[in-house]
Amino acid sequence: MYFTDLEHKEKFKNKLTNIKYYRFNYGPFSETIYQIKDLFTLEDDQYTTKHPVKNHIFLDKQKLQFLDEIIHEYGNKSSKLLMKQSYETEPMKKL
Repeated sequence: MYFTDLEHKEKFKNKLTNIKYYRFNYGPFSETIYQIKDLFTLEDDQYTTKHPVKNHIFLDKQKLQFLDEIIHEYGNKSSKLLMKQSYETEPMKKL
């Protein structure tokens, strides 16, 4: 989720979610992630995601393509590499 929000902010000037990440032993983390239920749902032939804090995010074709790019970019990386890369990002350097 961290890289999804980071890349979304760089590309679209805002994060996909309103999750606030903290520096944790194994990479950026938020307890909010535990609260996410049914992250992606199909309603009326449209994929949507519900954030536990009031927000409802519509995933249009552009966002779905963006998510595919993120999965392609980060999906096969090891957790150690993702942790290393995350702590090299500006938001994590500030924590």
